[in-house]
Amino acid sequence: LIKELGTTDHKFKTFVIDSLDHLCPHIDNHICTRDGKASIEAYGYGKGFDAQAAEWMQIMNWLIRLRTVKQMNIVLIAHAAVRSVTDPTVMDSYDRWEPKLPKKACAIIKELSDILAFASPKMTVTDTNGKMKAIGKGEFVLYMNPRPSYEAKNRYHLPDSIEVSAKVFMDTFNNRLTNSDQA
Repeated sequence: LIKELGTTDHKFKTFVIDSLDHLCPHIDNHICTRDGKASIEAYGYGKGFDAQAAEWMQIMNWLIRLRTVKQMNIVLIAHAAVRSVTDPTVMDSYDRWEPKLPKKACAIIKELSDILAFASPKMTVTDTNGKMKAIGKGEFVLYMNPRPSYEAKNRYHLPDSIEVSAKVFMDTFNNRLTNSDQA
């Protein structure tokens, strides 16, 4: 489908994959079938994940073609998982939210994406009778700059956070592009 959109005339403006982590088993199945392997582990030490990473790189290159040649918006959605991070600058490890993908695939997605945002419920922590309790009102926030507790980035100097809304995101993004063009 991605290749077809990249090589045919159409009026589509946006391409969405929901979700990358659910696409991953299909990629594994594709490369195992192609290579005659029973599973990713059957390739031998790390080689299956190298084959998997090569397929992710190919998909990202096709998506970049859609973005550049066909001027399409590309939206990639992934669930998040908590992973332990060992940070040499603080000489300790801590947990952070990252895309729920194999490490090499995650690295490719992070490197080639212009915006990696993290959506989370807006919460506050309060002391209730000596016990700390997280409280939320059902509002979600889209975080767009990295913090120790979650992976995020953006190449457009967007604000740290905005409301989770396609309209708010596009208004913020277009406003940033308009203002940077005038500067």
